[in-house]
Amino acid sequence: MRQCGGGTLEIDSLVLEEMISIGLKTVHQLHEALNQRLMNENWLIEKPLSTFLQ
Repeated sequence: MRQCGGGTLEIDSLVLEEMISIGLKTVHQLHEALNQRLMNENWLIEKPLSTFLQ
């Protein structure tokens, strides 16, 4: 990243592509984690509590 005239910033396309790639990986990981959490919560809701007490 470098500063140009007028205070604007420029960023190399390779750096930008890397930042986008990291962002997409992070979003994908968060999506997978959320799906896993929802599946776990659904499993707990569907599992009868009476089996825990027996």
